[in-house]
Amino acid sequence: MKVYAEFNLRVLDQLKNNNKEKRFKRWLSAPRPREGAVDFMPLKDLEKSAKGFVKDDALVVDVQISVVSKL
Repeated sequence: MKVYAEFNLRVLDQLKNNNKEKRFKRWLSAPRPREGAVDFMPLKDLEKSAKGFVKDDALVVDVQISVVSKL
């Protein structure tokens, strides 16, 4: 089954409120669960404590889904 979704993905900066956000419009399917957005955020940004995304071993992610349909 394929699902079309439009959504905002936001990773919150817990230190400086410099959040990382991107809007996505794409078809998703179970056979391709690892498909992601490599240009969204470098892993090294999550690993650097000075960036503020991980604080006290917690990562805050906000997702707002606006459209979903099945094919």
